Amino acid sequence: QRIVALAGGDPVGLLEDYGELWRGEVPPRGSPRVMGWNSWDFYGGSVSQKVVEENASAMKRHFPRLTHVVVDDGWQVRWGEWEAHGRFPGGLEGLARSIRKRGAVPGIWTAPYTMYVHCPFAFRNRDCLVRDEAGEPVVLVYSGGPVVLLDPTHPKVGEYIARTFRRLWRAGFRYFKIDFVQALMDPRAVRFHDPTMSRHRVMALALKLIRDAVPEAYIMSGTFPYEVMAGVVDAARVTGDIHSFWTHIEHNARQLSASFWMHGNLFNNDPDFLIVRSPTTSRDRYFNYILTGEGARPLSPPDWWTRGRLADEGELRVWASLVMLAGGEVICGDRLGTLKASGRRMVRTVIENLCDRPARPLDMFQSALDGLPPSYWLGEREGMPMLGIVNWRDRPEEFEVPEVGSKEAVEVWSGGRLSSVERPIRLAPRSAAVLRFVERRGR
Repeated sequence: QRIVALAGGDPVGLLEDYGELWRGEVPPRGSPRVMGWNSWDFYGGSVSQKVVEENASAMKRHFPRLTHVVVDDGWQVRWGEWEAHGRFPGGLEGLARSIRKRGAVPGIWTAPYTMYVHCPFAFRNRDCLVRDEAGEPVVLVYSGGPVVLLDPTHPKVGEYIARTFRRLWRAGFRYFKIDFVQALMDPRAVRFHDPTMSRHRVMALALKLIRDAVPEAYIMSGTFPYEVMAGVVDAARVTGDIHSFWTHIEHNARQLSASFWMHGNLFNNDPDFLIVRSPTTSRDRYFNYILTGEGARPLSPPDWWTRGRLADEGELRVWASLVMLAGGEVICGDRLGTLKASGRRMVRTVIENLCDRPARPLDMFQSALDGLPPSYWLGEREGMPMLGIVNWRDRPEEFEVPEVGSKEAVEVWSGGRLSSVERPIRLAPRSAAVLRFVERRGR
């Protein structure tokens, strides 16, 4: 084992140095970032083949540069029985075929190491379940109901994982979103079939079994120890769930700033969904499938979870700016066919101005002292700087524009050209500006 200690006066730069060290030790897979659509944030578990087809068609009609359609949780019979249920009359093969017919790459979600407690495999193979200190199977409760955990160190589980993912590959899916593998790190999960394996090795094996089953697939992993994902997955979620609440935008901005250095060094960063729907950007009647009453919240909700009112267009533009500046995956989470022209314009602006290099959160450590996410984000596109400035406060603020080597810029949301950006920029409460710097015009 190696222990690395880095020291210097630029903590953001030290994070970048650390990422480069990782890249040198464990090269990433280097897959191109994916852009597309996912069913979860709008439809949740109510997804059907009909709405997948509607959104795949709308995606190609309005956003031809998006390439993937990912069917999230809700397509399966239940967690652990990975076959399509009645809302998908064509089965897995028909679903993948209908997505390809609309010009997109099929993707699918699984939670491969969790299984509904009454699944036949769990009932007949109790020796394959992770156990607690007393020797009883660990039971957790997620949106899929009460689930047990499959033990990656048991040979039967390895065979089950291989069968499951090869089946999905044969059906035509090429993008795999894997989720809830972090359940294997639950503090109650202490007894595994192979007692000699450390938890780190257990988690690494859990990923390896999937990669070995579908070596050519694009794998995007949800919450997971980052050090075991490097070089194995193509992309990884680096934030919590995004939903249409300002509190989620604030929370995810902090996580995004802390993980910028991973993009391209460990894997492609996935900031969670790009969402733009609001009363002024969408014709939808409801803007969040999550009920906001106390009964719908997690048992021990963090203070930010689905708190307050839904985000408005200006606040969602803050999140869209951060997705743009992050330079990672862009996966839309709205009902694409009901977006108004203003909503479609927001999505296109992100796609057309996506950073080639992830933005550095310049004031990450200073802003944390004020209890705020970073306000200054400096990225790069086509060799020129991209500067994002965010006003996180509830009052208008003026922001100085740092020197980045060019005096002319275009503000991507308004299209306005700034010929002298030394002056302060005044931002409304909870809003953002993104400056795309350009070569100085000739005199």
